[in-house]
Amino acid sequence: MSEEFGSDFITIVDDDGTEFELEVLDTMDYKGQTFVAFLPAYLF
Repeated sequence: MSEEFGSDFITIVDDDGTEFELEVLDTMDYKGQTFVAFLPAYLF
């Protein structure tokens, strides 16, 4: 992820069809797996 171009966002949909937009804060690789930290894009 490059800070040069701004933040990355993803949209996920839960089982009820409700969409949530999340900002990707950071990623980390550990023992062959990738972990991602998210924050809701809109807090109230």
